[in-house]
Amino acid sequence: MKSYLLKLNGREVGPHSETQVAQMFADQQINRSTLCKPATSGGWKTVDEYLPTLKYGTQLPAPTPSRGVSSSTLPLGRTTVTITDVDIPFGSVLKMASRSLAPG
Repeated sequence: MKSYLLKLNGREVGPHSETQVAQMFADQQINRSTLCKPATSGGWKTVDEYLPTLKYGTQLPAPTPSRGVSSSTLPLGRTTVTITDVDIPFGSVLKMASRSLAPG
């Protein structure tokens, strides 16, 4: 099985096996335009050029489950919570903002 080096955030990382690259693609850590090259030889090309079948998704592994925190595991008392990734429709954000700015 081939292994590949990836260029992520301006750094060369790897080598990663084809299976690992497929998992990273399924987890959306990389995409079709991420630069990669075979670990043994070859030039930098996109993931799509070296592994074109990933874009079809037919042989991708299942995405890695996210590690969410349930409310039952939070400690009681004063806790600081930082929200880093929320998928909210833009219209809902505008409604929330207008409600918080409304005189009341």
